[in-house]
Amino acid sequence: MPGQDTLPVIVGSESTFDDIIANETNKLIVVDFYADWCGPCRMIAPLFVKLASEHIDVKFLKVDVDALTGVAAKHNVTAMPTFKYFYNQKEVCEIVGAQPQKIGEKIEELKKKIECGEL
Repeated sequence: MPGQDTLPVIVGSESTFDDIIANETNKLIVVDFYADWCGPCRMIAPLFVKLASEHIDVKFLKVDVDALTGVAAKHNVTAMPTFKYFYNQKEVCEIVGAQPQKIGEKIEELKKKIECGEL
């Protein structure tokens, strides 16, 4: 069982989301935009927790698009699940759909780019 510090953070408000994105500098952030009614979202949720426990140097967030419609609209989320990757307050990548292998591979790719100073 992963420790509490490695679990994805369930974002409860738009201001919390904005604060995390603004204040987590020099750290990759992966956001899972999901809906409770979405089957593929429920299917991919355990993988997201597993990735969070494997990549403790990355911040993982979960945003319920029905509860935080403003955040979803601001970031042009129109399908679930959508995974957005942020670094230094900027969106650097997006994956739409439950694509388990691609989600993990993108984390590795972006971490390498950060390490090499390419982001």
